[in-house]
Amino acid sequence: MKPLKAARLAAIGLLVFAILGYSLVSVAAAAILTQPIRQTLKGDPRSSLDLAFESVTFPARVDAVSISAWHIPAREASRAIILVHGMGGCRTCEFQGKVLEFAKTMNTRGFAVLMIDLRGHGTSGPGRFTFGQLERRDVLGAVDFLLGRGFKPGRIGVLGISMGAASSIGAAAEEPAIGALVEDSGYSDLNPLLQVEFPRSSGLPAAFLPGTLAAARLITGADISQAVPVREIVRIAPRPVMVIHARGDALVPFSQAGELARAAGIEAWITPADGHARSYASTPAEYASRVGDFFERSLK
Repeated sequence: MKPLKAARLAAIGLLVFAILGYSLVSVAAAAILTQPIRQTLKGDPRSSLDLAFESVTFPARVDAVSISAWHIPAREASRAIILVHGMGGCRTCEFQGKVLEFAKTMNTRGFAVLMIDLRGHGTSGPGRFTFGQLERRDVLGAVDFLLGRGFKPGRIGVLGISMGAASSIGAAAEEPAIGALVEDSGYSDLNPLLQVEFPRSSGLPAAFLPGTLAAARLITGADISQAVPVREIVRIAPRPVMVIHARGDALVPFSQAGELARAAGIEAWITPADGHARSYASTPAEYASRVGDFFERSLK
């Protein structure tokens, strides 16, 4: 009996050790997975493009995280566009560093432009990646800011890129004051991407993904596995939506853009660009023209 009891105790000890080890590795992986690396802003509207602008801060909706932004006014503008960057970016980082150029084009067409830093990015307050689950609050805070500046519900458009697209879909699904949405390079469902990217980026077996997601929920307060924008985009109708994606996107397959477009009842614009979120860099004039025309039609 004594050898058998010792074997049982040893087995229990190994099981406890394995569970503890799995938990510790999962927590460490979650801490890394959800930690943004802040990028430094490069230039500003005045120094780069001779555009008048205002540096502003406002609280995110619900949890009041301080969000930093640039407000670029337009003379007698009654319509505004919020630009929302992607994961690990900043308000000047998208479009391969040419987002200010795009903002000027929209401003020249008569739109006020609000360029924001999501939580944990740029010069905004602290926050961790939740892949759109909490970042939507930052977009909603931007909407509240514009409403406070006199812009009417339905006259506010949002252009979100990658994780910013997922955040913007969630915000538009919740807030009817957003009159139109452009989503560029967003995912329809984060989970298949995590199945591929998690082992590659972490170096851990896929078996650690469930534990990492559970730990991430404890760390961030958000369930990352529920980052499924295709379930939310259907709630935006009848407001207009535009879906843009690069055919050569190796990070988020363009098939996910098709899923979003079908859910929204539209056709996606699949550009010939290579790489993630490279459509503007590939065809800047056409991109700006299509997006500008879309917002002019949609925000009347």
